Amino acid sequence: MIQAGRESLSRDIDALYSPSSSIDEAIRSVAMTRHWPTTWLNDAVKMFASNYDDDKDWEIHITRAGVTVSVATCRLLLAMKLLAARPRDAEDIALLIEACGITTRQAAIDVFDDYYPTESMKPRALRILGDLLPATRAPGAN
Repeated sequence: MIQAGRESLSRDIDALYSPSSSIDEAIRSVAMTRHWPTTWLNDAVKMFASNYDDDKDWEIHITRAGVTVSVATCRLLLAMKLLAARPRDAEDIALLIEACGITTRQAAIDVFDDYYPTESMKPRALRILGDLLPATRAPGAN
């Protein structure tokens, strides 16, 4: 959510990575050094990963010591948050809609469909969008 300008940080970082003993050890080491829980970096987000994203949907945030950290674009994050549609995601969805310059409900649905063309948006996600964005009106409608 750093790309969308969220001011408060979450208690953990959701990441897509290939688990290995060296990564697990690095996670434990950072947790111990910083007095953080060992779950500070986790891959729980993998259940929301899109099979339709590509390199343009990821921005390199930092490269150091042979490790590259890429972050999802706001469009991809919005689609992922809409797929998850947890009550706690509503604020993030609002920030991401603004960051993407989206002004209609249909435009947000189109972003979702770009990344999850075989999925249906949950009723909760549609309600969140309904609260945040106007429905597209037909020309001449009152």
